[in-house]
Amino acid sequence: MSDFLQGATMLAAFAIAVLFLRFWRDTGDRLFAVFAAAFTFFGSSRIALHVLDADSEARTWVYALRAATFLAIIAAVIDKNLRGETELPTGDEEPGRRASAD
Repeated sequence: MSDFLQGATMLAAFAIAVLFLRFWRDTGDRLFAVFAAAFTFFGSSRIALHVLDADSEARTWVYALRAATFLAIIAAVIDKNLRGETELPTGDEEPGRRASAD
């Protein structure tokens, strides 16, 4: 059962990374790029933890890199808040309004 849950969390992390990549492509906001990279690493770390033995010293490095990834997420959120709000591309019309027929 533990292997199944580890596989499910790995798959979920990769799926979330793909969603954040799509958000980054649509908006160009680097916060989404950092989240995509972080979730890709979280999925990869699940694979590494499954392959390594329970007594392996390398597991410590995997967890240390996961902690660094969390710090990168925190730094990206702080950067986003300091940069201010970026405007999403909405096209030529305002949301909720129809374009006029000229």
